[in-house]
Amino acid sequence: MPLPDKLLLAMRFPVRYRCNIWLATLWQSGVAFVLLWLSRVIFFYYNSDVSGGGLGRLAVLMWQGVPFDLSSWAYFNALFLVMRFMPAPWVERKWWLRATDWIYYLTNGLLLTLNLADVALFPFQGARMRFAAIKSFFSDPNLGGIFLSYAATYWWAFLVGALAIVLLVWLYRRAIPTGLPRLAESRTMAWIARVGVFVIVAALLVLCMRGRISFVGKGLKPADAARSVERLSEMNVVLNTPFNLIHSFKEKPVQVLTYFTPEELAERRNPVVVPADTSVAMTMRNVMLIVIESGGQHWIDGLNNARGADPRGLMPFLDSLAEKSLVVRYNFTTGRRSNEGMTAILGGFPMFEPFIYMGSPYEGNAVDAMPALLRRKGYTTKYYTGANHGSFAIDQMAMMMGMQSVSDRETYGDDRDFDGVWGIYDHAMARYVAGDLESLAQPWLACWFTLSSHAPFKVPAGWNSGGYKSPEGSMERAMEYADRSLAYFFEIARTCPWYDNTLFVVTGDHGCRDLHGTMYDTPWLYASIPMIIFDPSGEVVTPGEITDRVMSQVDTGATILGLLHYPDAYVSMGCDVLSLAPDERHYAIYKGNNLYHIISTHLVVEWDGVADTPVAVFDIVDDPAMGSPVAAVAGSDVALEAEDMIDYAKAYLQDFTHRLTTNSMSLHD
Repeated sequence: MPLPDKLLLAMRFPVRYRCNIWLATLWQSGVAFVLLWLSRVIFFYYNSDVSGGGLGRLAVLMWQGVPFDLSSWAYFNALFLVMRFMPAPWVERKWWLRATDWIYYLTNGLLLTLNLADVALFPFQGARMRFAAIKSFFSDPNLGGIFLSYAATYWWAFLVGALAIVLLVWLYRRAIPTGLPRLAESRTMAWIARVGVFVIVAALLVLCMRGRISFVGKGLKPADAARSVERLSEMNVVLNTPFNLIHSFKEKPVQVLTYFTPEELAERRNPVVVPADTSVAMTMRNVMLIVIESGGQHWIDGLNNARGADPRGLMPFLDSLAEKSLVVRYNFTTGRRSNEGMTAILGGFPMFEPFIYMGSPYEGNAVDAMPALLRRKGYTTKYYTGANHGSFAIDQMAMMMGMQSVSDRETYGDDRDFDGVWGIYDHAMARYVAGDLESLAQPWLACWFTLSSHAPFKVPAGWNSGGYKSPEGSMERAMEYADRSLAYFFEIARTCPWYDNTLFVVTGDHGCRDLHGTMYDTPWLYASIPMIIFDPSGEVVTPGEITDRVMSQVDTGATILGLLHYPDAYVSMGCDVLSLAPDERHYAIYKGNNLYHIISTHLVVEWDGVADTPVAVFDIVDDPAMGSPVAAVAGSDVALEAEDMIDYAKAYLQDFTHRLTTNSMSLHD
C-alpha cells in the first residue's frame, strides 16, 4: 500500500518550526553556542594529556569554560543579533532575513572551524592558538602546499569540521522566522517596546563579551582560565581558540617584569659576558652549526635521558659522532616551535610563547647575536635551509641576527629534490651545503637547519632507501633518514680542505611534538636536545661528556664564542657553560603549557611566573617521566633549592624583558 503524500514529505524534510523572528533567533544563536561548547569534548579527548581526569573532570572544565564560550560567541554573533533585533521596518523582509542567514553561516562556521582546527594543531604549540601564529602561518609562501599536507595528514579533523558546519546549518534551519511578535496595539508603543528589547539584547551582548556580570572593571582574559584548574595545562580545555585569538589580536608589547630593585638584580645576574683571558688569541676556526628539525635528544641512544630505555638504533651516525665529541648531557630547548629555538640559538635570547620576535616591535633591535659578533671579526656568515623563502620568517630572523646571506629552496634551484610540502630533502641539502661551503671565504660561520624530520615525514624513495627499521611515514623513519643525511654530509665534508679547521656543533630546534601524550612529551624529556661539539683536529675540544651542569639553547652562542676565545665583551642572556665556576648557579628555562619549567641537573621546578613558590617540583633522577611531584616542605633542602631556582628565573626574566623593551641587548651599534 503506497504511503500518504504528507508522510513521504515529512520523511524527506524533517520537522521545522515556524515562529516569530526573535524566538527563531534565540534558537539559532543558541545552537552556535552549544556546538562551540560541546566541541571542547573533542579537544579534551584528543589532547588527553592536558588533564589528569576523566569524564568527571571534563564536566568540571566544561562548566568553567562557559564564560569564555559566551564571550567568543557574543563577539562572533554580535552582527547577526543586532541585525535581527534592530527596531527597523525592514527586519521582516525576506532579503534582510536571507542576509542574516549568510552572516550567521559565515561567522559561526568560522567560530567552529577555528576551535576544531586547534584540536589537531594544539600539540605543535602546547597552547591555544594566538593571532601571531595565524599571521605567521598565512605569511608562508608555500601556504598551499602546507595546507594540502595538513589536509592529508589530519583528514579526520577536516571531516569533523565539515560535519560540524553541516550540523550547524541543519539545526539553524529547523526554525523558520515568520515575522515580529506583536508587543502592543499602538504602532508607537510597539516601536518603543522593540527599542527596549534591542537595548536589553545589546547590553546582554556586551556583558557576554566581557565574560563578567558587570560593566565596570576589566573583562575576562585568557589568564583567568587558571583560577580554578588543578593543573595549569587544563587552561587549554577551559579556553576556546576564538577567545584566545580575539584577545591576542592586538597583543601588547612584551610585559616588563619587575621582581627586584636594580641593585638586587645586579647582585643576581650580569648579562655582560667578559672574556676570562684576553691574552689568548682568538681561534679563527670555522663553525658549522647543524640544527635538526624536531631533534630531541632521545632519538640518540647514547644520549637518551629516559632511564632504562631500550636502544632503537635510529641514529647510529650521531651516536658514533657523540662518542668522538664533547657532549653536554643536559641541554634544553626554550619552547616548542622552530622560530623559538632558532632565535635562542642564533640570537642568544629566549622567545617564550606567545612572543614571536619577527613581527614584534623589537625585531629591529640591536642584538649581540653570535653571527653579528663573528662578522665583526671578519667571519663570513651564511644560513642554509631547504625550506621556502620566508617560511615562518626564520630566514629573515637569521639575517637580523647577522647572517650575511641565506640559501633556501629558491637558491637550490632544482625542484626535483622538493619533498612537495616543506622544501628540499635533507640529503640533497647536505650535498648542496657541503659544496657551497667551498665558496665561502674562511673563517666562516654556517648554520644548516634541516627539515625532513617534520610531519608528514616524507622520505625520498630513490636515495639510500634500504634497511630502514621503521615503517614508512613514521617519525622514526624520518629520524633515520635525517641521520643518514648527516652521515652523507660528513662523508663529503671529510674530503674538503676546510674540514680540519672547523668546529661542528649539532643540536635541535625543539623536541619532537609528534610523540605527544607519551613520556617523551614531558618537560624534562621533551625539552632535552643534543649538544654535540665535534673537533676533527682535536686541538680545541677534547671528547667527553659534561654532566655537572645544564645548558640551554640561549647558551649556544656564548659557548661557541668561548671556544673561539672571542676577545670582546658582549650582552647575552646565555653564558659560556664550559667556563662556569663550580659554585656558579645556572639553570635552563623552558616554557610550555603556560608554565615556566626551571631545570637543573636533578630537579624540574614548575612555576607560574608570579608566585614565590613552585606549582610543582619533580626529581628527574628518580622520575624522568615526571609522573609524581615530590613534596617541597617549607625549609627542606628541596624547597630551598626550588626557591633559589625561582629566584634565578625571576632575575632572568626581569633582565630579559627590561633589555628587550629598552633596546639594551647589545654593547655595539
